[in-house]
Amino acid sequence: MKHKRMYQLTALLLALTVGISITGCGGKEDKPAGTTGKTERGRYVESPVELPEGVDADDIAQIGIRDGKLYFLESRMDNEVYTFAEYIQDGQSGFTKTECEWLNKLELKEAFWRMNYIRGEGAQAVLYAQYSEEEGSYWGHLFATKDGKEVQEITPQGWKEGQEMDGFMYYDSPEFVSFADSDTLVGGFYDRLEFYGSDTGELVNQISVSNNYLEAAVAGKDGFYLFPCSDMSALTGVEKYQVGKNEPVEVIEFNEKSSGLAQTFVDVTSDGNVVICNDEGFYRYEAGEKSWKQIIPARYSSLIMETMWCQGIAAMDDGVIFALFKGEGGGLMRYDYDPDLEVGTGRTLTVYTVYESSVIKQAAALFQKKHPDVEVIVETELTYDDIYGGNVDLNSIYSSLNAEILAGNASDILILDGLNAKSFMEKGLLLDLEEILAPMEEKGELLTNITQSYRNEDGTRYAVPLRFALNLLVGKDVNAKDVQDMKSMAADFAARQESMLGERTVWDLVDEFAPFFTDSIIQDKQLNREVLKEYLEYLKVIAENCGIVESYGDRERHPDIWDIASSVQTAFYQADGFNQSMLPVSAAKLVNGTVACFENAYIPKFEAGIYSQTKEPELAKEFLAFALSNEVQNADFYDGFPINAVSLENQAGKDRTDAEAYTTIDLGGGQSIGFEIKDFDGVQADELLEMCRSVDKKVVEDTEVKNKLADSVAGYLDGSRTLEETIDRVEAGLRMYLAE
Repeated sequence: MKHKRMYQLTALLLALTVGISITGCGGKEDKPAGTTGKTERGRYVESPVELPEGVDADDIAQIGIRDGKLYFLESRMDNEVYTFAEYIQDGQSGFTKTECEWLNKLELKEAFWRMNYIRGEGAQAVLYAQYSEEEGSYWGHLFATKDGKEVQEITPQGWKEGQEMDGFMYYDSPEFVSFADSDTLVGGFYDRLEFYGSDTGELVNQISVSNNYLEAAVAGKDGFYLFPCSDMSALTGVEKYQVGKNEPVEVIEFNEKSSGLAQTFVDVTSDGNVVICNDEGFYRYEAGEKSWKQIIPARYSSLIMETMWCQGIAAMDDGVIFALFKGEGGGLMRYDYDPDLEVGTGRTLTVYTVYESSVIKQAAALFQKKHPDVEVIVETELTYDDIYGGNVDLNSIYSSLNAEILAGNASDILILDGLNAKSFMEKGLLLDLEEILAPMEEKGELLTNITQSYRNEDGTRYAVPLRFALNLLVGKDVNAKDVQDMKSMAADFAARQESMLGERTVWDLVDEFAPFFTDSIIQDKQLNREVLKEYLEYLKVIAENCGIVESYGDRERHPDIWDIASSVQTAFYQADGFNQSMLPVSAAKLVNGTVACFENAYIPKFEAGIYSQTKEPELAKEFLAFALSNEVQNADFYDGFPINAVSLENQAGKDRTDAEAYTTIDLGGGQSIGFEIKDFDGVQADELLEMCRSVDKKVVEDTEVKNKLADSVAGYLDGSRTLEETIDRVEAGLRMYLAE
């Protein structure tokens, strides 16, 4: 099926960039964690910190260290006003709460564009908040306290001086604010650093800079630290400044691998040790050693999780590190160094997938956390950017992969999407999965309507999908259930004058419909001519109703669900999960229409098999069973419905209001209306759930079959070639392919 665009609401979140004053000293257990292939001892261990009752990780604005103890700032919206509280650890797990009296006096109501909460010495603290007091314009506000009770605004005058640009006021506000020393604040702009009195906000000095910086600064014992970035895409190092000096007193280069700044966080201890966290793991630079050490690889932490993301770190004087993670399963994590813990055993498990997959990466991450002695390597050919950016040569990828597999160089786990799984099975290249699937089915853990469709006549099964999709049909002036298969659709469309689906090219018709009958027309490496004849007759009727065009002219696509309120009466939509089903269900409501699952079919996604020559057969079986478990399957990554029955039910009842979105839909004639993509009610969720439980027809994506059909049927559809001639042409084109 065609790759469909994902429509997902990205919620506006309160962004909190942390500037922390650290008083502890650096960690002493600095042995690097070992690498795969070596057996050595000593590594960090991640464990969750129990939060106080009623506190959620998503409400934690920042974490830090004060007087050698962990603390965090909680921020909540209460009666449309932000309230704040501080918690400081009073033991291994307990916390003491302190109401932030001075912050709560502000009664902040506006949504923040950016915010820094910065602790100084004693009760001294500063809040930098960038928010709007008039629509369309954001500027910085600075508030300070000396005693933790009384508050005063000390916003520098220059921040309040706006300039009109393109009809709205632009204000030059800093990207971050931090203490430079106990009496001085520093604000970081794109081209300069400005210094202000911490009591008054009065500008006392400024220096020009040429670097871009990470949106944070950290104060140390004898200076403050900035973090230069390369085109705002990667951290390049650390710069140490001292008040009164216009150049950094120390520059520490950072050349370790990173995919960007999204998960880059820094902390500095009082004696100048620097701890950096990015998507590759945790690194430490010890003052005087002039080198970085990776102390925690990402695979030993929640950094590898797909359902959560890091939001800040804090380093203690004894080497303990804390990290705040938000998202599903997020929390406050603690990292302790264990000198006796074994690091690696040389065991690896490789998973190959053509298409990047969040569910596969999540399975790998969770499995590795359960098995820290195993490194799970996910080998991916095409990232999401590759997939949706076009210019992908799948034929070359599949050809190379086939050659690798046949040569005995395959990964332990193979994701078989787009591959000829039957051919691999016949050549003995895949292990039987029956001993994995049967026990899970007996326990009611899997959707047997799907998993048992993979069983062969001899009782073997060599593949199973991790996810599946539904091709939903939305009907406007026709009941979708009355046209939910090609036979009934052809019968209905034959009697109608208007184009029900809208214009199509020959390729689009084949691309849309062929996967639903490919499995039926090819049996035992032979083309079933009678079955093909039947489906081609249906296709011709549908094509005559649609209207065949060479191309779409100025349009880039054929009519689809975005035209359901205007030019078409029916539209297909591939729903990759309950979240994605919100669009077709909402569209049906908009036009007082109906929704049905076309051909009562499922589209398998991420079909997994185990390479028969794997050196880790038991580990591979354990991984696959784990990937099918509800622990992995519970999350919705917009990549399909879960194959796990428990996870499917859990997702059906999930609150999706955070995924709601507002867009526009075409009304024709150059007109459009506002359109809300909303969560659906329990009845609609149950209908989707029942569709998932009842689908019994497998959609087969076979590029070779589609290409041969597209090459052959054009003449039949336009009347220049008979049906028998067309079938002969298809059979001749597929003869060599089917014989392989």
